[in-house]
Amino acid sequence: METTKKDFELFKSECQIYIDKFELNNYRMAYEWKKMNDADAAITSNQKGMVATFAFNKELSWGNLDYSMSKIDFIKSLAIHEVIHLLLGRYVWCGTSRFVTRDETREAEEELVRKLERLIK
Repeated sequence: METTKKDFELFKSECQIYIDKFELNNYRMAYEWKKMNDADAAITSNQKGMVATFAFNKELSWGNLDYSMSKIDFIKSLAIHEVIHLLLGRYVWCGTSRFVTRDETREAEEELVRKLERLIK
């Protein structure tokens, strides 16, 4: 299913809602609306540079999701999914980096725990 500029704007605005909610405004954000072969949406991030790029596909495949979901709800679910990747990004980066200290990993974990505490209350 082809996406429209309005769909792309919805994706960006939904991403921003959760970027704000998860307090991820310390990243510089970029958005791309492009043809992708392997995903409906994606994120790449540079944890050292604090840059994140969200990509939204020009054609949705709907993945393995329930086809009864509306297009709007599907786009919203894509945005939430990609922002959660950003939320976990620093922690994952620490876990996969070759030269990260135990203190840096614990600091990333504590940062994530504090954000989740505020969300769960």
